[in-house]
Amino acid sequence: MSDISLDRVQHLHLVAAELASRDTAFLPIFERMEVELAEAQARAASDPISQARLRLEATRFTNA
Repeated sequence: MSDISLDRVQHLHLVAAELASRDTAFLPIFERMEVELAEAQARAASDPISQARLRLEATRFTNA
């Protein structure tokens, strides 16, 4: 999703959360959107420390 804007990823994250709150079948999609959001935030961050922290957060989702 690297070519999608942060705003779009945030919107998709919200949609996935709404779906997952209604039906647990959507939890894997929500989990994926958690990773995508953290990655999009890292790309949008202007300083390397913020980028590294957000990328670390994204890896925690995939390694949990």
